[in-house]
Amino acid sequence: MTPQHLTQVQHLLPASAQTLAELIGLPATLKLVSELGGRTWSFVKHQRNPREEGDALAQIVGEREAELLTHHFAGDADVHIPLCKAALRELRDREIRARFDEMTMEHHYSARQAVAELAGCYGIASRHVWRLLKQADKEPGTRPLN
Repeated sequence: MTPQHLTQVQHLLPASAQTLAELIGLPATLKLVSELGGRTWSFVKHQRNPREEGDALAQIVGEREAELLTHHFAGDADVHIPLCKAALRELRDREIRARFDEMTMEHHYSARQAVAELAGCYGIASRHVWRLLKQADKEPGTRPLN
């Protein structure tokens, strides 16, 4: 997944991820979510070893971005880094639909062959692939069910 992909589903990102993206940009936010998604990061004003904590964050997002985050969240004891499941799921679903079209139109797979292969590739049931193929992309203004 690239930042360009994330831009397509930015409307599905939780508010906390959108705040991160405003502060440090989508590429750095993507790195942060990939590395620390679902965890809590401490931005304490007076850390025992601030250099070590800052270095760990800088290794993930870059030095400038780590400074921006530390400055913005300083004083907040813990900040939850979101998983962004709805956005990532939507990207996967879009990819499945695009690959199905490619397989059936360009490579002349039958629909059943394409669905069977996609189910295996993504580790999901073929029935679920059929359901995904009937859905449209979630555009801005639509909210995920969960």
